[in-house]
Amino acid sequence: MFWIVLLIVVVYSVLVVLIFNMELVKLRAYADGVAGNGEAEFFSKHAFDELFKRSRRLAGMLISIAIALAKLRTRVVAFVNTIIEDRRILRTDTKRAVRKLKKYSSRDHKKVVFGILFVGIVLRLVFLFAPITYDEAFTYVHYISKPFSVLLSDHSNLNNHIFHNVLAKFFTSILGSGVVPLRLTALLFGILFMPLVYLFTRLMFNRYIAITTLALVAGAGGFIEYSTLARGYSITWVCFAVGLLLGRYFLRKNNLYGMVLLGLVNAIGLWAVPTMIYPALSIYIWIFIGVVLKFDRSLKQRTYKIFISIVVMTACSAFLYLPPILTHGVGHLFSHPSMGDTTWAYFSDHYQDQLDPIWSYINHTSHIWISFILIVCAIFAVVISSKFRVMAIGAFLAIIPMVLIQSVIGPPKIWNFALVYVFISGGIGVFYFLKFVQSKILPKMGKRARTIASGYIIILGCGYLSFIGITDRIYRMHESDALGSYFNSVLETGDRVFVTFPIEAQLEYEFLHWDIDMAHLYQTPEQGSTVYVLVNTIHDQTLKGVLEKDSRPELFEDAILIEEKGNTSIYKTTLK
Repeated sequence: MFWIVLLIVVVYSVLVVLIFNMELVKLRAYADGVAGNGEAEFFSKHAFDELFKRSRRLAGMLISIAIALAKLRTRVVAFVNTIIEDRRILRTDTKRAVRKLKKYSSRDHKKVVFGILFVGIVLRLVFLFAPITYDEAFTYVHYISKPFSVLLSDHSNLNNHIFHNVLAKFFTSILGSGVVPLRLTALLFGILFMPLVYLFTRLMFNRYIAITTLALVAGAGGFIEYSTLARGYSITWVCFAVGLLLGRYFLRKNNLYGMVLLGLVNAIGLWAVPTMIYPALSIYIWIFIGVVLKFDRSLKQRTYKIFISIVVMTACSAFLYLPPILTHGVGHLFSHPSMGDTTWAYFSDHYQDQLDPIWSYINHTSHIWISFILIVCAIFAVVISSKFRVMAIGAFLAIIPMVLIQSVIGPPKIWNFALVYVFISGGIGVFYFLKFVQSKILPKMGKRARTIASGYIIILGCGYLSFIGITDRIYRMHESDALGSYFNSVLETGDRVFVTFPIEAQLEYEFLHWDIDMAHLYQTPEQGSTVYVLVNTIHDQTLKGVLEKDSRPELFEDAILIEEKGNTSIYKTTLK
């Protein structure tokens, strides 16, 4: 087995050099062929030279790793044997934990858990069939519909959530390019996330706190919304939840395989969305603090295993991101051009402007009173629960330094994972509040009854507020399918369609969906050819403004309004 792995590393390093040693003409021709408009403008002679230099350095590094592995063969084999033994132990402990959960879960408890999960799934299915958004259309057109060579290597836009897009490509290849297959990956991970959070909260705290936390997660607007958008965030939530479970297991069992598995899970989350680095570091710091507080004798050994997990995460992430690194360089991953000005001077002057959208997003997808109640619960949980306090400190020590180092806070959607901490604190707060109510006001109300009632009230109340809050929060082009159908029936050879941001991606998506030649969106119109112009009234577009994006209005005959589809008007003209 060892020599097989070694051979794979060597062969891979040779292939890296061979593939990227192709002539510029061949590579440029290939890049032009897969580009949306038929021209890969980024692929210059300088870009090719940099690509070749990186490939040679990478091959050298891989060969060096292969030599090091060969020299350390004895230690590596012993390390692997330890992992194999710990893997057997983890599987045995998992089976034992499952049996214990079944034994100590009453029928009523199971009913309320499945009832909350059912409502959460229904809330997500409602938005599964909603019209496509700009980001989803852009992702499909520029990444999911492209060959794997582009999908795995092009990170010029942050919309390429690579692991998500690989899975989305699989589903759309089998089930078609409709919005449901496109969103299926996000939906499945979004649904899986709910029971995983319940499981962690139950194991870490108790079954009553777990039900309340599950209800809050199932009814949260942010989790509902991004469980039904073709983005990779729900994958990172699942990786985060699995990471929490593995972290708890390590604190109890000191299992090396669990930590290696944690490194792999974090790497997969990073491959989906690089912002997984925040929850990943939160888990590691939480584990380290827990080790320092509880284990004096095994501190060194456990710290070593944490370090091994971080190395595994780093190595696997580097391997998965090799194509983008070769294409764009390492710096591109840590400071993407689309992030804007990330200097400290700019950040210190504008950090408040970056924080405001997060608070607005949380309240918009729920309600401001729920936000205030959860803030109170978070403060209470930090004071009353040592377990939660260590988790919160770990998250704080991971997130704040990373934000300061990067000098950017980022959009609200990347912080949805942090709601898990808030909702766990909400579960703790509700648990103690109901305990107080029982002791002072309703002494006959038992734990089971009060938990079941609160669980259903929370999921139905939060679910309703979330449904109201996220409906039409993001612009969805309801008429996009009708536009695709229309142009599929009227376009002839040589016709051109003029369309501009923010509806061009949706139209490109519909052209691919209806198998319409994309040349109608890019080709230069000839004299006398028919030109269609799309004007979207919601975004205050004008006929003249759309024409000016690609040409000069005076070159065309007077345009005639021929059709209206929802908020989009279709004009027809000809080139003089």
